[in-house]
Amino acid sequence: MQITRTGNARGDLWRPSSDGGATLDASAPAGEHHRLLVWSARMDGLRFLGIALLAVSPVLGVVALAVRYAGARARPLTGVDYRRVHDAEALHRWAGRRLAILPATAFVLGLASLRMPGLALPLTGLFALVSMVVGAWIALGAERFNRPT
Repeated sequence: MQITRTGNARGDLWRPSSDGGATLDASAPAGEHHRLLVWSARMDGLRFLGIALLAVSPVLGVVALAVRYAGARARPLTGVDYRRVHDAEALHRWAGRRLAILPATAFVLGLASLRMPGLALPLTGLFALVSMVVGAWIALGAERFNRPT
């Protein structure tokens, strides 16, 4: 049985119910009930962010694998000038390994968002930041595969 605590000075607003869950304590002041219910609804409303991160994780995994195993003739990286690349296959292997960071990060942050809904928004922002860093890493690092001029 899980009982949620509010941490107020007057004690818990939740008490165990007969069905194994928890119900609001009727002896608590009405204003406390309202604040708690509004807070709970907001946190449940942010749960979709965790679900979205978990849903995007396999999609990003497929993209990372597609880039990783793209052949020498494929052009999956739009920010790369392939006319200057001397070994496209090595570039794709290198970029695919870096792109694999994204599904792993999305999965871990999605699980954390579901366990702690109050952190869902900052964790989603962290995922966006990680995505930008990986994109910049690939864009800047792809120059290593250019032909010497």
